[in-house]
Amino acid sequence: AGPKPHAVKPTLEQLALNRELSQLDSPVAVLEALQGASERGIAINGTNLATGIHRIASRGGGLKPNLLRNPWLGALLNLIYKRLSENGDEFNARELSSVAWAIAKLGFKVDLVFSAIRVEMERRGLALFNWHDLSNLMWAHAVTPGRGKGWEEPLMGVVRDAEVRPLAGMVPQALSNLAWAVSTLGLSHGGNSAQCLLLRLAEHACSLGVSAFKPQEVSALLWAMAVGGARAPRLFSMVEEHVVQGSMAGYNAQKVSALACAFAQVGHSAPQLFSMIAESLMERAMASFNAANTASIAWAFASVGFETEEVLGAVEERVWQVGLQGFGETHLVLLCWAFAYAKYRGLTESLGRDTLSMVEVELRKRRFKDVPDAHLATLAWAFARQGHPGG
Repeated sequence: AGPKPHAVKPTLEQLALNRELSQLDSPVAVLEALQGASERGIAINGTNLATGIHRIASRGGGLKPNLLRNPWLGALLNLIYKRLSENGDEFNARELSSVAWAIAKLGFKVDLVFSAIRVEMERRGLALFNWHDLSNLMWAHAVTPGRGKGWEEPLMGVVRDAEVRPLAGMVPQALSNLAWAVSTLGLSHGGNSAQCLLLRLAEHACSLGVSAFKPQEVSALLWAMAVGGARAPRLFSMVEEHVVQGSMAGYNAQKVSALACAFAQVGHSAPQLFSMIAESLMERAMASFNAANTASIAWAFASVGFETEEVLGAVEERVWQVGLQGFGETHLVLLCWAFAYAKYRGLTESLGRDTLSMVEVELRKRRFKDVPDAHLATLAWAFARQGHPGG
């Protein structure tokens, strides 16, 4: 097929269009600007396309009906794929990662675009992609599991590269996103589930200092360490000290539950932190906790054995108030296990029986469809441990 043409120096019109796009805050306005430029005969280049889709994703959030009905949205995706296929050099490394991030953020299923980006990654090599670019590419694939084919080797290439490249220039957000993506994807390098990379990232996080990270980045980073099997005791100790000496103000329900689960999963003792979380839960009355947050916090406190009766009491009250709507199968199993395990360890006495009765009714409604044997075994153990006649 011969070599691809090289990137062409942008025209003044293309530069002006990019400045305009970068200042727009409405997805519809971005699409209208691109449509208008096309109608005026401006040759929209790769930089314009990357800026446009990135602005739509970062300013648009959910796909509202008026946005989905806009014919230029589909045209934009088609044009991105066409330009990537014909002359990928129109997009620099940052723009390739921005396109991947934006498409993943918007939840589009466009395997062709992801495949074209993969081809460009392999053609150029990873040296042109900085830490921000790599973390965006990994995050994009992690939030859209199964998207595209042939990504396994390029992703493992990123892991191998990240294990040895200098850490200079890696900011907290990129570090947290990369760790989260590696663990979410369950990547395995050398049979150690990428633990070498995760531990390297943990040490770098310690050198940056926990105060450099936002609460979302802290909770995501620790969750990644726990799921990836990287204990990282120094990082966990620093996070505990930072949170205990500060406050829980920046931690919402999702962040609190992720933080608690991470500490519980790696078995890192943090009684002061869990006492602080328990106090925060009592103050909030768990009003903002959804099913996943509620089940996770119950599992975490039952696992560690700190303030367990108080927290499980709040969990049970929350369940009685809102019912089990929204609780998936895994959430119900975690909830039952938490109450049963707490009783088994002598941490509670009277809690859990009424909740398990509610769970039994809910499960019978669902008729145990496609429940894995491991979950059934856990439920049976929990009901038996609580002396419940259901099961």
